[in-house]
Amino acid sequence: MTIAALRSLLDQAQPEVPRLPAPRLPSRKETPPVDTKAPDPAAEAGSPQEAAEPSNQLQKLLSWGRGHADPQVRDHAEQVAASLTALRERHRVDNELATIAIEEAELAERLEALRSRRDQLQPPAKSVKKPRSAPAYDAPAVRAWAAASGLQCPAVGRVPKHVLDAWQQHQDQQQPLQLAS
Repeated sequence: MTIAALRSLLDQAQPEVPRLPAPRLPSRKETPPVDTKAPDPAAEAGSPQEAAEPSNQLQKLLSWGRGHADPQVRDHAEQVAASLTALRERHRVDNELATIAIEEAELAERLEALRSRRDQLQPPAKSVKKPRSAPAYDAPAVRAWAAASGLQCPAVGRVPKHVLDAWQQHQDQQQPLQLAS
């Protein structure tokens, strides 16, 4: 049955339905028009089989281009294949980076929760005293000078400040000023 006969039957069965005119089919002598419109990936990605069709069409087109007699067409096919390979690799890397970023955020959140819980459970830390630095004077020599000078100075422990001040004053008087030549 031809398309015209089918249309005639439809018009008789459903006369109230408006119909567009039938498209003109090219004769065998004419070449069919080339569809230059790019396929819509969103419209074609309805099912896995439909999503695979553009890939199959692309592979067929690349195979055709690689086997073409025109070297420029072969070059275009190779450029497209190289670009597709680069895009696939970049897509894979971007997906992996996105996955890493998500995992990193989840781990940081988990680590913060663990540290918070640890801080709740641990007793307060004791303050650590810094060791005292060695005094800037010779304690036995100061004690000996204090005993010789008649000042009270304990035999052990810290040398009292008044004894240190007197000793320092004595030291300053004992050293003559050196003039620069």
